[in-house]
Amino acid sequence: MIEKIIGFFKEGEIGRVILKDLFFILLIGGILFGVSGVWPPLVAIESGSMEPNLHRGDLVFIVDVKEVEGGGLNITTREVVGGNYKFGEMGDVIVFNADGSSNIPVIHRVEFLVEEGENWYERGNPNWVVGKDCGAMPNCPAPHKGYITKGDNNGKYDQSQGISGPVKSSWVKGTAEGRIPWVGYIKLIFNEIAGVVI
Repeated sequence: MIEKIIGFFKEGEIGRVILKDLFFILLIGGILFGVSGVWPPLVAIESGSMEPNLHRGDLVFIVDVKEVEGGGLNITTREVVGGNYKFGEMGDVIVFNADGSSNIPVIHRVEFLVEEGENWYERGNPNWVVGKDCGAMPNCPAPHKGYITKGDNNGKYDQSQGISGPVKSSWVKGTAEGRIPWVGYIKLIFNEIAGVVI
């Protein structure tokens, strides 16, 4: 079987073209990984939760987040005065694993950092929390130190909806740094054809 595959690539023009294309894909992937420090370095937006700043089908380039002194990450939250604008609003947009599960990747904006046991109900935007007080809202008080996040198009914080607990530093895969419109549809279409649940 292996001899047939090797023979196909040696004898046929199509085999050489495929092999050459595969080489360039691996080369580009390696360069992107070297620059970003994250694999995969590109992710496709799968929902409208970040509109109007990121759209379904956008391909987003992410980079590794560096640790800072004191054990935190080099992430700018929305509440930092004089912070940076990313994709139309204040604060970094991060890719993280909801509740630490690699099966649930999320790309949302970082709102603020909470400490373990913190009652963050009053600190949050009153339009983006649920219930009458901290005791009526999931993840309040904070079960552990982490980031409160929200999709730009969502009406509530991820943590107040129970989508994820406060995002621990170890759950963060990287920060979004740039986007290419529509190119992510290739991945989304491939996932649908392959039967991958999105």
